[in-house]
This record gives sequence, structure tokens and C-alpha cells, in this order.
Amino acid sequence: MNFTKFSIMVLAIVFAFTMNLGAQTDVAEDIMKEAHLNNFYAADDGLAEVKMSIVNSSGKERNREFAMLRIDNEDGGVQKYYTYFHK
Repeated sequence: MNFTKFSIMVLAIVFAFTMNLGAQTDVAEDIMKEAHLNNFYAADDGLAEVKMSIVNSSGKERNREFAMLRIDNEDGGVQKYYTYFHK
């Protein structure tokens, strides 16, 4: 096999792998977009009752109770949050 045929074969293999990686990148981006939407825009609106303990470096503990409301204006768009502290 002479040098020219070898060079063409190597370039063809590199090109084939490069094309395949581009397709995988598109699939990965689609998966990440879907995961982002599912994580930050799950369901329509949200309500959470939260109990939280805050402990400082001295060991003093403070307890808080609050409600968090999330309202979606549009799917995958702007969301509004409201937090109401009970204690």
C-alpha cells in the first residue's frame, strides 16, 4: 500500500469518527435540555411545606417553618416564587 492510499484511508477513518461524535453530541445536548426542563419545570405549579433546622458553629439551633409556592407562567419559561415563614 503506498503512502497516498494510506493517507486517504486514515483521513476517511478520522472523518467517520468525527461525524459519529457530532451525532452523539446532539443526542447528549437533547438529553441535557430534557433533564433541565424536568428538574426546574416539573409539573405545573408547586407547593412545599418546609421545616428547617439551622445550627451555627457554636451548636446553637434555630428552627424555621415556611411554605414555598412556585407558579409557572409558561412551560420552560419564567417562574415566580413566594416564600411565607410561619415561624
